[in-house]
Amino acid sequence: MDLSNGRTEVVSAEEEVKAQENGNALSKFSSLIHILKGHEEFTLSANGIIISSNLEAVNITGYEEYEVIGKSISLFYSEDEKDKAISDLDKAARFKYCVVSGIRRKKRDTPFWAKMKISALYDKQNRVSGYKVIMKDATHRALSNARVQTLRDEYLAIFNNPFVGSFKFRMSDYRIQMCNQKTLEIVGRTNSSDIYFDSLFKAKAQFDHFTASLLKDKRIDGFKFLVNDNRIEENWAVVSAKYFEGKGFAEGVLFDISEQHSQMMELHRVNTQLDNFIYHASHDLRAPITTIMGLINLAKLEPEKTRNYIDMMEARITHLDVLLKDLVSVSYNNNADVGCAEFNFTQEVDSILKEHVNLDKLTVVNVEIDHDHPYYTDQVRLRTILRNLISNSFKYKRPDSGRHMVRIKIKVEPNQASLEFQDNGVGIAWSLKDRVWDMFFRASDQSAGTGLGLYIVRCMVEKLKGEISFESTPSVGTTFLVVLPNQIIN
Repeated sequence: MDLSNGRTEVVSAEEEVKAQENGNALSKFSSLIHILKGHEEFTLSANGIIISSNLEAVNITGYEEYEVIGKSISLFYSEDEKDKAISDLDKAARFKYCVVSGIRRKKRDTPFWAKMKISALYDKQNRVSGYKVIMKDATHRALSNARVQTLRDEYLAIFNNPFVGSFKFRMSDYRIQMCNQKTLEIVGRTNSSDIYFDSLFKAKAQFDHFTASLLKDKRIDGFKFLVNDNRIEENWAVVSAKYFEGKGFAEGVLFDISEQHSQMMELHRVNTQLDNFIYHASHDLRAPITTIMGLINLAKLEPEKTRNYIDMMEARITHLDVLLKDLVSVSYNNNADVGCAEFNFTQEVDSILKEHVNLDKLTVVNVEIDHDHPYYTDQVRLRTILRNLISNSFKYKRPDSGRHMVRIKIKVEPNQASLEFQDNGVGIAWSLKDRVWDMFFRASDQSAGTGLGLYIVRCMVEKLKGEISFESTPSVGTTFLVVLPNQIIN
């Protein structure tokens, strides 16, 4: 038994020696790996003093081995973080090891970003006998990560620009993968879930053109399209995008150009009207003058017919006077601010009717004015609207009609006034319904006017933020409907 016990003790000692040798071999192998990876390795005493290192093979910190032996591990910490060195060792003692990162100091106080693994070493009584520290220079990785994060932040900042719509969609099915809030505002959507890029286009042909160009050229700039939304007004957007063929997606930006498109269309309309105005105005102004000059020459040659020629000249001068007054009305409406004064429909209509009834006693006039509320508007513009529409009701009689009839109905409510002008005259062909508002357009050969009347009426109604429409049947009659807001309410 004693021998057996002695043998057991000898075997245990041999095993302990082998285990120690194996541990040393493993430690050397581990150190070799650290050397190959360029890691500095330090062994510390229990109070953090460096007792060995591998600085002969690796030199990250710039120190020689003799310069660090006997020094505290806090040598690599800045003056403000000396206490952190102690807390890092305490943390490793509590949890057996810890990994810490931060700015450390090389020789000559050069900063670098270090990653340190601090492992606690224990004696047979399981007490901390020292520490092993593995240090690597992570400056390059830290800078790379910081740069990547900066680029990511910059990308997200650009992508989430509140003034520009940004998007990303798959080319396989056009599903939008990312978009910012501005994109949703432009296309009239509330959230980005289950939105497909092709659904943003009002016209499929426009989207087909967009994708064809994108597939062919891998990018498209400034493509204008009509947005598919539920808003009343037409909304236009312009898109620029790039197709990343290898990744299967496209991304780009959207701009809302609804206002610019509206302004461009309005500018086009104004330019067209201006060209039309210059042509017709010069023609209509010159024609009466040419006629008058011809009549003067005839009067000189035929004195006995002077009276007839004078009457004809008077008629042409009257036409010229009316034309000039209409041109003044156009200019006034374009340039004068909208006024606001109380308007009495009864007095104004009576005054205008006297001008016509005295000349045309065969026309039957029926007037209904319900004016129980005060009404405020631009007096000059509304007076012009009334005069033109009432004049038209008298002017366009049917030659075969036994009795011409004019009906005027006006109802004033707290927030608006509704005006209706009806006659049983020649009427207007429905094919001309859009052209009657054009400058210098005459819907009937019977008209001897300037062709500016309804153009002026429509422009002034729009200036007063009102609405105008008409219904007409040839040889039956015409009814004009006007609704104008009460300016004191609005």
